[in-house]
Amino acid sequence: MQAIIDTVLRNRVLANAFKNSPTRFRVVSFTSDWLFPTSESRAVVRALNMAGASVSFVEIASDKEETNRILGDLGLPVPRQQLARSPEGAERAAERRMEATARRMSEAVV
Repeated sequence: MQAIIDTVLRNRVLANAFKNSPTRFRVVSFTSDWLFPTSESRAVVRALNMAGASVSFVEIASDKEETNRILGDLGLPVPRQQLARSPEGAERAAERRMEATARRMSEAVV
């Protein structure tokens, strides 16, 4: 409950900062952004809405290349990823993943 109260109070403070602003805001968030996560962008959007500001929001799914590069540079394991640009591409990627998993499981049994 305290977390909810803290969030409401923080949003009110942010809303006051944007009150009566003539600016039209567009907030863009990338799913791979670890420094400014989508949750923070959504908090700003809520505050803008509370202030009555004109705001649009979009969250863009990305393949997390920067995060993977940083993890790799640190010598940490990086999961292999595939970026699908269409529903059909997502279906093909899922099928390849299932086939690879089935191969690994059958090799482990032998």
